[in-house]
Amino acid sequence: SSAGAKPTILTCQESPFYASRFYLNLRKYSGRYKYSFIFSGMKRWLNVRSNYRQMFFPQSYKGLLWEPWNFEQKKFSVLVSGARQGKNFKKTLLLKLFYGFGVREINSERRKVVDFFGKNNSLDLYGKGWDKEKFVDVSQEAIKQSYQGTIQSGKKNEIVALYKFCFCFENAVFPGYVTEKIFDAMAAGVVPIYLGAPDIEKFVPANCFIDATKFKNLEKLNEYLNSMKEGEYEKYIQNIKVFFASDQYQKFSQENFSKEILEILEKEFANA
Repeated sequence: SSAGAKPTILTCQESPFYASRFYLNLRKYSGRYKYSFIFSGMKRWLNVRSNYRQMFFPQSYKGLLWEPWNFEQKKFSVLVSGARQGKNFKKTLLLKLFYGFGVREINSERRKVVDFFGKNNSLDLYGKGWDKEKFVDVSQEAIKQSYQGTIQSGKKNEIVALYKFCFCFENAVFPGYVTEKIFDAMAAGVVPIYLGAPDIEKFVPANCFIDATKFKNLEKLNEYLNSMKEGEYEKYIQNIKVFFASDQYQKFSQENFSKEILEILEKEFANA
């Protein structure tokens, strides 16, 4: 620019369904920056003039926030998410054409969870809008039985910690798109039920969470959750503790992200 600013670092931490214009124009936008911190599924559309850096969603957690509640004291399951309606078919088609037909939105999967587990009275639901929206794929009975209102700012971990399982569904199925959702549950001492990045096991060990894609349907998932004994549950918690202390998790730390940014800036200033 006329002031001497030099575009250096581009970063994206948002879902393709919320930042669609950015994803669909990535090649154009990234051509202006020397480095791009993006999710792995975006790499194929990165401009050749930009250096790829894997985006590890920065986390502040150093481990579990406190020792988990006693297994028998915990409630069954929780989902924290705002209510959202159906998909935009044009946007979805464009994203699939650009990034592959495995890319899809997950709002409909959340609604299936609310409908099934809500009717069974085995889910507590938190988030904005569930008491106002009308859905064709969620019964009012399920919402009425499960909906607990919104969570006060800064209290999410405290509420989630009351449960055995937390449904951690990303805002999209997209390679490398791993956000705070699974880490929030783990830090609260709760076993995550995960759906999102198809390559999640590259980032979080499989023994730390329950992969929703491994079950034929919600009935089978429910059977597995209800059959879990305290010993098996405790193994998940211990594996989570090991993960938080590992080099694998350190890639997601705020300190690591800051270090990468500073190293790039120092290098660029030295060469200026």
